[in-house]
Amino acid sequence: DYESLSLWPERIVIAAPQDHPIAKKPFVLWRDLADEALLMSCHGFGPELKKMMTANATETGSSLRVEEHAADDEALLSLVAAGRGLVLLSSGAVREGNPDLAYLELRDTMGTSWVTFYACWKKEHNNPALASFLGMLRTHRSMVSSVPVPDT
Repeated sequence: DYESLSLWPERIVIAAPQDHPIAKKPFVLWRDLADEALLMSCHGFGPELKKMMTANATETGSSLRVEEHAADDEALLSLVAAGRGLVLLSSGAVREGNPDLAYLELRDTMGTSWVTFYACWKKEHNNPALASFLGMLRTHRSMVSSVPVPDT
């Protein structure tokens, strides 16, 4: 009953306090998160990241300590800077300029961990505004896909 349009991929990164041992690594593996408190928003992108975390923990045979908060990314990053845990973010949510935080790429056994954003809508929806919006998304997607994704 639904259609979807793949929009763009983003890398998954970890935000850690600058003085945390994990911040010294060149990148983070899912198994490196086994003993860490992972702060997660129960809003926005948080539930999707939680599913991804659960799937990777199951695959690696580890357990994760997830703390859910009714907070946005900025509030979670403040908790990270205060040493309360780590946060997973899409690379598009990274806000540079906080010297107390380090951002590290998250990898799995295949390499960089990615998330792809999609637009979804009901098939029978023939709203002209939706058609216009989807046209704009397709144009944006073609511009984004022409930018090469670096190999990591």
